Amino acid sequence: MGTNIRPMEITDIPRAAEIHTFARRKAYLGIVPNANLFIESTVLKRMEYFERALRQNDKEVYVYDDGIVKGILSVEFHEESEKPRTLSLRKIHVEPAMQGQGIGSMLMEHCEALAKRHNCARIHLTVLEQNTAARAFYEKSGFTIDGPARISRSLGVSVLDYIKEI
Repeated sequence: MGTNIRPMEITDIPRAAEIHTFARRKAYLGIVPNANLFIESTVLKRMEYFERALRQNDKEVYVYDDGIVKGILSVEFHEESEKPRTLSLRKIHVEPAMQGQGIGSMLMEHCEALAKRHNCARIHLTVLEQNTAARAFYEKSGFTIDGPARISRSLGVSVLDYIKEI
């Protein structure tokens, strides 16, 4: 696993919230309503999300930190009776000014290592159907579409589920 990737600490929350907010705005602009990106999704609300995630310990959150926190990764583990143990990739975002430097690939490698360490048979994620850059990244990482497109209840836009067998 990448030596610059470590579990998120309380002091990382403001930076992680910035990364999440601005990377999401860059990726989703023109796909989801602007009200969602600029009113509902703020740095303050993302800080609350990360504080809750660390406090409740229901998600594992990691940061890419080489002296500056440049990326975030959030995962959850699920055990469903009809499916094998699954790691859900909840968030993977890189600071927009630092994209294209391999940070996302390192975070994805860390995600896969976590899945193996936790004896998961697969990794699942959901991506906006129109987010072609993210889809290309996931497909390059070995993910395939798992089922038909559906409408996201929270965003009201078409999303796709992706899966990667480990």
